[in-house]
Amino acid sequence: MYDSDMGRKKKYDLDDVIHKMKQVFLVNGYKGTSLDDLVKATGLLRGSLYAEFGSKRSMFMAVLDKCINQCLHDKDTWEVILIGMMELSAQDKLVRDKLRTFFTGLDFADLSDKLGRIIIQRSKINGDDYNE
Repeated sequence: MYDSDMGRKKKYDLDDVIHKMKQVFLVNGYKGTSLDDLVKATGLLRGSLYAEFGSKRSMFMAVLDKCINQCLHDKDTWEVILIGMMELSAQDKLVRDKLRTFFTGLDFADLSDKLGRIIIQRSKINGDDYNE
């Protein structure tokens, strides 16, 4: 993997970076995540993150894309989807369209149940962990 701007080999694994960013977004949400949080979690410099992704929004989109394309049975995927729905989709057409496409063909009752359980778990209003 080469950094096209610098012409030198990248010293990080993109999948690992996306995974680490996902963990930060899961803890803090989108709006509560700062670039400093992402820098600290990934171990990359600001410039490297911006060179790879361009913006915090693009970093979240990389996480969302990875989740919805690879890990649909993972609780973290559904939490990332929920973060996208609750914090971005109302004002971000790209996020809204991506989620709308993803939801097409899914059973609405199952979707509502799954997202409802995640909301309850994330809010910590009951003592039970979310279970599939």
